[in-house]
Formats: sequence, C-alpha cells, structure tokens
Amino acid sequence: MLITTETGVAPAGAAALARFDGHPRSLAPTADGPRSTSGGVEVYEYTATGRMAGRQEIFTVVRSASRDPSGGLVLAHGGSRDGRHHLLEEGISLAAQGLLVCLPASSLPAHGDWAETERGIRRSVLVHRTALDLITALAPTVDRFGFFGHSAGAFQGSILRAVEPRLSAVVLAGFGSGTLVRVAAAELENEPEPGRTRYLRELEAFDPSHYLALPGRAPVMLQFGTMDETVPDDEAQRLAGATAPPILVRRYQCGHAIDHPQARSDRAEFFIGRLTCTPALG
Repeated sequence: MLITTETGVAPAGAAALARFDGHPRSLAPTADGPRSTSGGVEVYEYTATGRMAGRQEIFTVVRSASRDPSGGLVLAHGGSRDGRHHLLEEGISLAAQGLLVCLPASSLPAHGDWAETERGIRRSVLVHRTALDLITALAPTVDRFGFFGHSAGAFQGSILRAVEPRLSAVVLAGFGSGTLVRVAAAELENEPEPGRTRYLRELEAFDPSHYLALPGRAPVMLQFGTMDETVPDDEAQRLAGATAPPILVRRYQCGHAIDHPQARSDRAEFFIGRLTCTPALG
C-alpha cells in the first residue's frame, strides 16, 4: 500500500535511500594551507578519498586558528559547477564563532542522459557525506553536525537529511517541490518523446518533498525569497507543506541568492544554537 503525507506526497522508500549509503573509506586527506588567514580563521584546501568508488574529492575547510571547534558544518553551493567561493565568506564568519566548516566541491551534469543524471545526484550527496567524514577526521571530538544547502545544494541536502543520522541541524534555501522537474523540462523542451517524458518521470522521484516527508530527521529550516524568480511561491509552499517536523519556514525580501542579512543571521543562530549548546526548535 502506498503511504502518503497529508499533502499527498509519497515519502522516499528504503530502496531510494539505499543508493546513497556509500561506505566510508580511508579518507587519506592531504592539505594545502592554510592558504589564507584572516581574523583568527584559517582556510585550507583538502583532497580526500570520497565514498563513491574511491573518487578524489576537493574541499575547502575553514576553522579557528585559536580554539577547538564545538561543532561541524557543511556548506553546499548551488549551480551545476564548483561554486564554493559563493559561500566562503559565510563559512569564515561561522568558523569564527566556533564551527569547523567544510565546503565540498560538487557538480551536476546537464539534463538529458538519465544514467549520468542519476550518477551525478548520487555523487553529490555522497560528497557531502564525505565532508562529514572529513570533519570527524579533523576534529574527532565534534559530535554535532549541521548542513546548509543553497539551490541545488538544498536539493542535495533534502536527500542528505533523509539518509544521514549524524545531522543535528539542516538549513535549505532557494529550492521548492517541483522546481527540479520544471527546470529540467525547460532545458529539454526540444528533446523527442517518449524519452523526454520518461526522463522527467524518473527525475520526479528525486523531488525533495519525497525525502523531506520522512519523519524522525534533524530539525530543518526552509528559507525562501519573496522575489525569487527561480523558485515560485507555489513550489516553496508545496515543499514546506510536505516537510516532516521539526521545521521552521522563513521568507525574506530577496531574490534567489537568499542573501538577505536577516537570512544569514537566522541560519547562523540556528546552527550555533544547535551545534554548540542544547538543541531546541523554536
């Protein structure tokens, strides 16, 4: 029997989650740096063995130069290519407040080839799991972890929240339910049938609503921009309605970047409160 949420969304099943297991490997991390130091914060470049067939993955790691970290945080950029630089400033600010911050480099292929798309989604989620492995290797005493994802990073984070028990706090910004398929459909407008419809049907199974509907996961804050031209309000509302608690929803007068000062302040407070002291959703 198919079980759905009150909004009619079918939560992801065990088979869907199993593809993101990825066994931890010997990371064998190598560091370049610190390549910069500012305000008592050091920035390193790390290469480590990932969970997907032992691929070498690249990470930026930001940490305080003078204090041990009290929590670990992964920051996941949007876009289809390496965009770590977009979140580096925010990572430096959070590291100065006592978090060890890891920014993985991730990428996604263009839509059209289903095998490549599925492999790209799987790799992007596994690289975030590897980022958590790396934080543990660098700071073994850290036992609370958070994740922030923007746009495509938020889509990946919805899956990560479903499969990663180490997470204590998740913030997802600038993505909705239906966004993934709508964007792909526009990109594939001139592709022939029935291949186009088959591809979009397969892709819909990765809609973040299916993963965020699963109960018993980490507290999540969803952030949306009221002037976001990439994620319309109906897609934002559908995602919020499908997400299992504990959940907070915040909207800001900004565009897709979700870079309003209050948005940054809210997610910093969300992480610091849950990764450095007794968690409480409110």
